[in-house]
Amino acid sequence: MMKFNVSLIFLGLLVSGCTSETESDLLKTKAIQAEYRISSDGERTKINAELNTGNSFGSNIRLSNGDKLYAEAAGKRITLTEDTDLLDIDYEGKFDITQGNTKFSIDLVRKDEKNAESEVELPLNFIILAPSNGISIKYNQRVTVQLDGLDPASKTELVLNYGCDDSNGGTFTGSASTTIANVASFDFNLSEKDILDANAQNSYKNCEVDVVVNRYREGTISKELADSSFISAYQVREIKDIKFTF
Repeated sequence: MMKFNVSLIFLGLLVSGCTSETESDLLKTKAIQAEYRISSDGERTKINAELNTGNSFGSNIRLSNGDKLYAEAAGKRITLTEDTDLLDIDYEGKFDITQGNTKFSIDLVRKDEKNAESEVELPLNFIILAPSNGISIKYNQRVTVQLDGLDPASKTELVLNYGCDDSNGGTFTGSASTTIANVASFDFNLSEKDILDANAQNSYKNCEVDVVVNRYREGTISKELADSSFISAYQVREIKDIKFTF
C-alpha cells in the first residue's frame, strides 16, 4: 500500500530550523490570528486550533499566563491541549459528536485581555457510494463519484492524492483539488488533471490514487481576533488505494 503524506483539508509549508513562538500574554486579542478547523470522518470529530501573531505567516503563539482554548458542542465542553511538532504549535481536542448541523464553538478565554468566541456548524454526514476502495482504473478513464445525498448549506471539494514508483527507484506523489457543484454525482478523469508527464508515462509503475471528498462550511469568527482569522468545519470521506494504469 502506497503512503501519501499530503494533507487532505490543510497544506503547510516545510521550513528549516525551529519555528519561532510568542507567549500569548504579550499580545492583545486583536493581534492574535486564529485558524480553527473542525473535521469529522463520521466516527469522531477533531478540533485543531492554531494561533499566530498578526497573520498565518507570523510566529506561533503559545498560551500563557492562564489563557485557555475551549471547544464546545452539544453541551459538552473540553479544553484544547497543546500539540507541538517540528513545524508549529497547535491546540487539539476530539469529540464523538458527528451529527450534521451540530454547532461547534471555540472560545479563547484570556486572563487579562478580551475573550473571543467563534462558532460553526458541522456539515451533513454523507457516504461515498462509488467508486470503491482498491478498484483498478485507466489513467484516461472517466470515473463517477456518487454521494448518498446533498447539503445545500455546504460547499464540496474533490481532492485526488496520487503516487507512483518511478524508474529510478523513487516515488512521485502529488495532489490535485477542485471545487464541485452542489450535486450528488460528478466525474473526474486523471488525464485531464495533467498530473503526470504524458511523455514519461512508461517510467511510472505501481500507481495509486486516493479520492477524498471534503464537504465544508465557514463559520462566524470573533471580531475580537485579527481580521484574517477563520473557523471552518468539514465532513471528510475517502476512497483509498485505487490503482491506475496507462
